[in-house]
Amino acid sequence: AQDLELTIDFFARGLPTLVKPGDVMAVMMPCRVTSGVGDLICRGLKRIPVDAVPWGPLTSFAETKAMLQDKNVTSIVGMPAQVLALTRYLAITNAKTSLQSVLLSADNISPVMVRELKERGLQVYLHFGMTETGYGCAIDCDAHAGQHIREPDLLVEIVDPITGQPMPDGHWGEIVITTLTRRGMPLIRYRTGDYSRILPGTCPCGSTLRRLDN
Repeated sequence: AQDLELTIDFFARGLPTLVKPGDVMAVMMPCRVTSGVGDLICRGLKRIPVDAVPWGPLTSFAETKAMLQDKNVTSIVGMPAQVLALTRYLAITNAKTSLQSVLLSADNISPVMVRELKERGLQVYLHFGMTETGYGCAIDCDAHAGQHIREPDLLVEIVDPITGQPMPDGHWGEIVITTLTRRGMPLIRYRTGDYSRILPGTCPCGSTLRRLDN
């Protein structure tokens, strides 16, 4: 329960970057399982407070378009390919929505995807996380200069994928995670298989939290 609370708190503190009280966010992540990622996002949104629409992964373009219009959705959190496909459908059908921003997570995010979404007039935010990090790990800010790491709960290192030796800030390598507050499934130097680098210096937004490169 304490682990879940920390993840909900991370979402409640990180999501106000792209949503504000009174907004409506469609959660296009699995939402049916209690304490699954979609459910935890919805619980975090309620603390902002933002109205959450627990929609789940994309299964119908027409039904999802109707939901966006009926609920006056201003933001979406979802998997990159599904969000991109949905926005293409909205463009093809000349659909009028209140959509302003999207948060992409749970899969590879290519610069081409981000560019196309921005060309459609959307603010695009990125998130990196996995089950082993308690879902939340690092999230983009308005400066779009890297993803701020969840440092109170996680120690993130970048290591040489061959030797396992730590890499200096600014150098690319494998992301390694050590949990600092985890009670249910603590991990020490867990090798994720994902690659990035720690960006040196302070983010233009002013935060001193370390940042993973996008």
